[in-house]
Amino acid sequence: MKQISTNTVKKFLKNTQKTAEITRAFTVGQSEVEYTIKTALTIDEKTRFINRVLSGCFDALGNYRPEYETPMLRATIIQMCTNLPVLSRKGEKTESGENVMDIEAMDALYVALGLENIDDAEYQMMKGEILSLSRIALDWRRNRTLVQDKGDLGEIAFDARSVLAQLSKLIESTDIASLTEFAAKLSRNTNGLDAAGFVKALHQLTKQEK
Repeated sequence: MKQISTNTVKKFLKNTQKTAEITRAFTVGQSEVEYTIKTALTIDEKTRFINRVLSGCFDALGNYRPEYETPMLRATIIQMCTNLPVLSRKGEKTESGENVMDIEAMDALYVALGLENIDDAEYQMMKGEILSLSRIALDWRRNRTLVQDKGDLGEIAFDARSVLAQLSKLIESTDIASLTEFAAKLSRNTNGLDAAGFVKALHQLTKQEK
């Protein structure tokens, strides 16, 4: 069997690949402005797309912000899939000195340009895939956060049991002075707290006692 060279395969691949972008236009006054839209993303571009969406949908403490999900997906499509400029908030900078993206303006631009319903099968396939991948990543990040929270709650529950065991020992030994001192600390740490706050206060108090 004849061996086929790598260059032959690359040439074949290049000749069969289509241009991975389309051109559309919008009107400003009396002028028509053309812009390009990608219809395919590389793996590296998909990774950067997902990372940008994740960074915008979680705050510095790792809390999920669902109200940012759709605007961030739309803004990132404009960033990663078109040659349109990023709209920024006037006078606002990030800690690294970059302009802060105006997410609401980018969301409005996405809607105004009709990027949701572009009549191109390859674009729609690309958009469907990257939105699906981004939502999988968001679900994974949320679930990971929940698992971490459950781990913290398990530690708190263990310490709460330790507190109760400690109280039982104090009562059994009739060490009224120690029991009174512990009760005073507990009262101060849990004053005005709800049930969840009470459990967390027990957790902190147990750590201090240890």
